[in-house]
Amino acid sequence: MIILSSLRQFGTEITDDPHRRPGCLELIKTRDSNFVKIINPENLHLIQLLKNQLHEGEAEAIALALQEKAPILLIDEAEGIEVAKSYNIPVIGVIGLLAAAKKTGEIESMKTELDSLIQRTSFRVSRIMYDKALEMSGEL
Repeated sequence: MIILSSLRQFGTEITDDPHRRPGCLELIKTRDSNFVKIINPENLHLIQLLKNQLHEGEAEAIALALQEKAPILLIDEAEGIEVAKSYNIPVIGVIGLLAAAKKTGEIESMKTELDSLIQRTSFRVSRIMYDKALEMSGEL
């Protein structure tokens, strides 16, 4: 699972197997800049327990967030958010991350970034959430 430190403000970057996810190899190339760090989860029992409710990546992300005492976890799946919150892990979704980037001027357009994310990755968002994101960022 990838946990981005939004604009280098949210903590440690974590990824599992760099060959399993689109874009991971590009992130690994930034390792020398200390923007990405590969960490293996230690609490395999917790991961197994969480996998009863969640997909493997979400289970590992939550376990790693606990292990690394991450100040915030980037996660979008409703079940994962609920479980992370039950462990008192602060969460942010991709849209929240983009909203923070827009607010600080790191990106110019929420629409451009969302459209690119939707077209280039497997990211999905409902039309209602898409419109709400644009409205909240002052673009609708």
